[in-house]
Amino acid sequence: MKGKSKLILLVFFLLIKLNAYSQRVLTLEETVSLAIEHNLGIKISKEYSGAATAIRKASYTKFFPSIDITANYTRLNKQFNFLQDDMLLPVIPISAIDPITGEVDPNRLFDPEITPPPTGVVFKPNSNEYYTDMYGNPVFYRYMWLPQNMANIGKKNTYIANVGLIQPIFTGGKIKAQYNIAKYFESIADNESKLKVAETIIETKELFYTLLSLQEKVQLAEKYKEMLEKLSVDVENYFEEGFILHNDLLRVRVKLNEAALLLLKANNGVSLASAALNRNLGLPLGEKIIVSHDLIVSDMFSSIDNLVEEALQNRSELAMANDFVGISQSSEKMAKARYYPDVIFSANYFFANPNPYRGFADEFGHDYALGITMKIPVYDWNEKGHVLQAVRHGKNAMELKRQDAAKLIELEVTKLFFEMSEAAASVYLTESSYNKALENLQFAESKFEEGTVTSSTLLEAQTLYKQAFTDYIEAKANYQLSIAKMNKALGRMP
Repeated sequence: MKGKSKLILLVFFLLIKLNAYSQRVLTLEETVSLAIEHNLGIKISKEYSGAATAIRKASYTKFFPSIDITANYTRLNKQFNFLQDDMLLPVIPISAIDPITGEVDPNRLFDPEITPPPTGVVFKPNSNEYYTDMYGNPVFYRYMWLPQNMANIGKKNTYIANVGLIQPIFTGGKIKAQYNIAKYFESIADNESKLKVAETIIETKELFYTLLSLQEKVQLAEKYKEMLEKLSVDVENYFEEGFILHNDLLRVRVKLNEAALLLLKANNGVSLASAALNRNLGLPLGEKIIVSHDLIVSDMFSSIDNLVEEALQNRSELAMANDFVGISQSSEKMAKARYYPDVIFSANYFFANPNPYRGFADEFGHDYALGITMKIPVYDWNEKGHVLQAVRHGKNAMELKRQDAAKLIELEVTKLFFEMSEAAASVYLTESSYNKALENLQFAESKFEEGTVTSSTLLEAQTLYKQAFTDYIEAKANYQLSIAKMNKALGRMP
């Protein structure tokens, strides 16, 4: 039986040790690092930032020429034919050529006096009139016959390949404005990523300080319960000896039950707060963690001077508002650029089979071509004017939003400064109350042991101590959180 008891004790201590190993102790810095590493919102914002950078790089390539290679194969079913029917082409006789100029004189074709004949056309006997066909065309002595089937062109298989280069020369500033817009969007994505990191840190610190304060409240509840248990034993002894009434004993037992319920609620609060923090850190919800941090109170911001100016210089929201203004200004430049002509240089080197330079022979021919194209806008029913007006309205709206964002930032910094000052004052006041409540409790305990005060006085002192310590814990956590919020409001890392 003795050996069995030892085995039970050994198993009990092993379970305690394994439970201790399953707990994870985290500092504030470790907690923030885990949150940043596992937060999906931060990962998404980084992907958007990478996409914006890629778009900016793609826009930059528009300044350089583009080179394309195109190839085409065509299978023809029928050849092209330039003639509808056979053709008879008149042959110009040598007598129609002016011997002085060496050029064809059309009048000599129709002059019957030209010798030697034939002059070109066929004249009626003993007449200066020449024969004509049914369409009124003159009849010539000689013709060259061009059969219809001999005027076919095109091969069954046609191959074309081309290497082309296009370089914008002048676009009215559209390419530069587009590139500037891409840079602004890249900056917006970067600031959104920074803002998401700051929001994640604030959220993590809120959960961290909540869990930290609840852990301290558990310790306080345990200590409070121990004090009431000790008092309960003393009161029961006094009651048995007849020094106090039964009502005093009942009062202590009620307080002891309240302390047990308070401890249960505190432990449940720790479990819930731990699960919420685990979710934020990417840890299993059921994993038990213990947070460790010294809640030190220090005067980091003793004056509001220069805080607003620092916030206006560093806040991501205001930087994003400035970027949106820049986007609207570049959009206005793009709208204005539509009034200017576009000038583009092009160069092509191509290969073709059949060869168009050797009678469409079954071989590859090649050549190059250079050109400059200019497109001048003339009239579009003032469509460009309406678009420009819309862009200007958008630009004015962005500038007003920037002004509003600056005012909101100034208001936020002022509000947080006062809240932080109140939180610091609350720490000092609750610390003073806690020290006095502790002193009062110690005095009440000593007097109760001497029998000069009743159990009700000691209960009241214990209650005041518990409440003062609770207020002090919450005040320190609120002060640390107010500092983090102020750092975020100033554009710093919280």
